[in-house]
Amino acid sequence: MEFDLSPEQQEFRRTVRAFAEEVVRPAAEEADRREELPTEVVRAMGELGLFGVPFPEELGGQGADLLTFCLAVEELGRVDQSVAVTLAAAVGLGGMPILRYGTEEQRRTWLEPLCRGEALLAFALTEPDAGSDAAAIRTRARPRDGGWVLEGEKAIITIPPESGSKVQLLTVRGLMKPKEDTEEGGGSGSEPPAEGPQPTAPPPAGGGPGFEGAPPGQPDEGGGDEPPPSD
Repeated sequence: MEFDLSPEQQEFRRTVRAFAEEVVRPAAEEADRREELPTEVVRAMGELGLFGVPFPEELGGQGADLLTFCLAVEELGRVDQSVAVTLAAAVGLGGMPILRYGTEEQRRTWLEPLCRGEALLAFALTEPDAGSDAAAIRTRARPRDGGWVLEGEKAIITIPPESGSKVQLLTVRGLMKPKEDTEEGGGSGSEPPAEGPQPTAPPPAGGGPGFEGAPPGQPDEGGGDEPPPSD
């Protein structure tokens, strides 16, 4: 097994380290004091192509491996953990589920803007009565009229709109059926049923995608009885 970084990975690490020292570090202390995400830094990360590192080139990414992406997160984390986790969450929690399970249309709709640094993808897991215990969440998704209705409440949104960069898509963690109906009494809720209507993420009228989360500490209400927008 080869443990040394390739020449390309070493050069990439040097590039990100220089970016972290020259762009991220000068803004870190003030952003921490104000409890704000440095939006100009995030935009610069997008311009550098960091949000597209692990995604295929045909989607505008760099087509690099996971280790290369981890190098970017590590170098950013040396000077600002908030900036580092913004990259890790937008890509890992927001983008990767779409890359692995989305349709080709969904990949191009949501991942291409992420790779270009034009938008971020957010993630909603935590609820008032459930944190990282995904099996305890109460949000439910049920099929209706060819789409899906979300019912539930979220307490924290990872990468909320207050980050200053437009949130393109909010990935909501929920169960496809009640916990008591699952074989193990829980369930991850990330996979759609094998049959029936499949989850979609259509952009709203006007061309701009648009699921927005609530600010930290404020609940994000589910869809109730209103059906999601249709294609």
